[in-house]
Amino acid sequence: MIIKRVWILNVIFIPIALVVWRKISDTNSRPLILTKDGWVRGLKSPNGDYDMFLGIPYGKVRQENPFGIADPYPKYEGILDADDDNNPCPQYDEGFNFLAGTLDCLRLHIYTPKKSEKLAVMVYIHGGGFRYGHSGSCNDEKDYDPVYLIRHNIIFVSLTYRLGVYGFMCLGTRDIPGNTGLKDQLLALRWIKANIEAFGGDPDRITIFGHSSGSFSVDFQVHYQHDNLFQQAILQSGTITSMHSFGEANTSVPFIMAENLGFKTRDLDAAIRFLAAQDPLNVVKAIAQPALPMLIFKPCIEKQFDLVEHFITKKPSELVPKVKNRKFLIGNTNDEYNIVIGNNPDEFFDNDDTIRIYLNYSFNFNEEEMNGAVNKLKQFYIGNDEFRSKYRRQITDLFSDMAFVYPTYKQLNIYHENKAAKVYYYVFTYSGGRNMYSQRNKLTLDTAIHADELGYLFQDLHVKFTNPEDQLMVDRMTTLWTNFAKYGDPVPSTSEILPTQWLPISDDSKAYFRIDRTTKMDTEFLAKNDFWEEFHRQYSKNYKY
Repeated sequence: MIIKRVWILNVIFIPIALVVWRKISDTNSRPLILTKDGWVRGLKSPNGDYDMFLGIPYGKVRQENPFGIADPYPKYEGILDADDDNNPCPQYDEGFNFLAGTLDCLRLHIYTPKKSEKLAVMVYIHGGGFRYGHSGSCNDEKDYDPVYLIRHNIIFVSLTYRLGVYGFMCLGTRDIPGNTGLKDQLLALRWIKANIEAFGGDPDRITIFGHSSGSFSVDFQVHYQHDNLFQQAILQSGTITSMHSFGEANTSVPFIMAENLGFKTRDLDAAIRFLAAQDPLNVVKAIAQPALPMLIFKPCIEKQFDLVEHFITKKPSELVPKVKNRKFLIGNTNDEYNIVIGNNPDEFFDNDDTIRIYLNYSFNFNEEEMNGAVNKLKQFYIGNDEFRSKYRRQITDLFSDMAFVYPTYKQLNIYHENKAAKVYYYVFTYSGGRNMYSQRNKLTLDTAIHADELGYLFQDLHVKFTNPEDQLMVDRMTTLWTNFAKYGDPVPSTSEILPTQWLPISDDSKAYFRIDRTTKMDTEFLAKNDFWEEFHRQYSKNYKY
């Protein structure tokens, strides 16, 4: 009888014990972290050198108003499996006919080396013109794999935020005042500040960085964020002094989009309710239909409402940026705008129409003032001749300087004047096998266009190593960026990889660090910035922001 009972107990409990053991074993084989919201279980990297926590939710989009502010994500029940970074926000890139995304997209991806001490933290905000882009995988492609950065013993975090109509529709109403995507970023940064210590990060050594509209975003956080959520910032090819950084409130947008989807109304609330109920992919695709050919969603100056969290309520020129005691690394490539016009036909360069359009983004000119401004630009870049295709190189430089190079220079001076601890200025000029967007756009150049430096910070399957110089540039760029995050100085000591000391700007010198096959402190491009400084001074009364 006793033997029979033992046999019955073994039959019942041994399988249960095996199931429990397997669960514990699985948990033990994967990293497990206790955050303030609950347990999070990640993955080991393929080589075992670091852990990955992919797709941690930080916010929850409100179903009834997916265009407005998100709520903090509720505490997790049980263990949250952080093993999926394939969750972009809804987006449509008409250039590549790329349509993807879900509103369940407010996620963080955290990569942690296997070290016990508190590590410096680098938080990356992706670019994409505020309309598209992602921070993890998308359709099995990963643009921002941080494996090159992680080897320098820092914690890397990337985040997703709402884009296009869901992130940057600006209506000036209580429910949709604007800047939802920037508020998503703010919510993510709050989560990181509160929880990164559990992952081995130092909450008092957080560097935020971004490229293009991600760099605009960093600058917006610097200017408008009231929380002390980071200590340093890296801005790559984008500041809020750029003509591409601001848009304006436009209440006609919901009506046009709703009509594109088959619902005609002049009731704003009805249009929003209709759009909120639609498949998000249909909504973002409706933007590209003929009635909205030039519509670009951007940050805007908001109206303020009681009990509604606001972000941008004043022009940047009316603010003192929150830079005191902070350190900055800021710069651009030497051929930014070839990413936009590098493949344009010669006819594009045969008139000044686009120059006039772009000037209107930043200035309020009457016809006489516009003609004077265009002539001033023509004289500086091509002399007494007319705009024509034989000046393709000079005209591209004009666009680069207007949209990126001078705005960068202007902003680093504003930081310095407002008592930033240090401002490190760079220009990236290297042309190699991993120049990311030169490769994608099939451009054969001896310069670096917008986004080309990203191929030397991140592993990207689109570009491959072609020579030892590319490997040197990966080592150089990742060392500079992580040194800044760890020490507040990109070159704390010289070495074979970094043979040149990088001096921050000062009252006496605005020299930049030239990043190429060789490195040096340089001033070659500063004459163009002096021209634009005078241009902005002359038309300061017309400047919008």
